[in-house]
Amino acid sequence: APNALNLYDMSGNVFEWCWDLYSDISTSETVTDPCGASSGSYRLSRGGGWYYDAYYSSVSYRRNTSPNERDFVGFRLVRSAQ
Repeated sequence: APNALNLYDMSGNVFEWCWDLYSDISTSETVTDPCGASSGSYRLSRGGGWYYDAYYSSVSYRRNTSPNERDFVGFRLVRSAQ
């Protein structure tokens, strides 16, 4: 079943490696769907996985990921509904 955001299976398997480049986001600001940095070498990964504590499994948890990192990282194929 989908979660409250109508998304399926968003946490608990592996971190999801995103296309967005990683950038720091201040905790004092509210950000909806940030696009990431305009340059850099680290990608954003979200989610968490079976290897980590529950704290890291939140869909809002984010971290920087090296392009060479392969452990505990996956990706999600996304397609437009139209």
